[in-house]
Amino acid sequence: MSIFVFSSATGAVPVSDAALPVYFLIANLGALLGGIVVSFGLDRLGRKPTVTLSYLMAALSMLGVAAAAGTGSAGAVLAAFTVAAFFATCAWVSAYPTFSELFPTHLRASGVGASVGVGRIGAVIGQVLLAATAAALNLTSMFVLLGEFWLIGSIAGAVWWRYGVEARGQDLEALAAALATRRAAARPLKG
Repeated sequence: MSIFVFSSATGAVPVSDAALPVYFLIANLGALLGGIVVSFGLDRLGRKPTVTLSYLMAALSMLGVAAAAGTGSAGAVLAAFTVAAFFATCAWVSAYPTFSELFPTHLRASGVGASVGVGRIGAVIGQVLLAATAAALNLTSMFVLLGEFWLIGSIAGAVWWRYGVEARGQDLEALAAALATRRAAARPLKG
């Protein structure tokens, strides 16, 4: 994605090859801050709002990157890219403890592994799909598509927020009992 924005040869905002590592360093500092901030959000606000809002803000931040890339300003793109790295990190970091708390104990390792695996497959496919979108349409379309992917996570979070179990402040044993009760209540009676 960043090659379409920053590349000195092909980018919407050409940045010299010598300066490019500084851009990535600054964006990664934004990502680091996102990981720290979301860890407090998970414990203070709860998993449901933190996960859902992190994915929503990651989606919206992609529109910010698209708008910034359209300005041709290296500073605007760097700021938007750093904000996007912040919220993207908030989103994916918020998902990991949530997965590990909500999967039943006997499925926890497999569930987390499968979730991470699907995410990695999506990352591989996404790189190809985003590059094809940018090449076939334009840079804005690529960021809108990326924002839509993040929005899927936000919609799933909203459904979970409405119907799921909040894990904040619960020990794993109490959480497992609450989830087991919900699963039992959801099963149809045989008769």
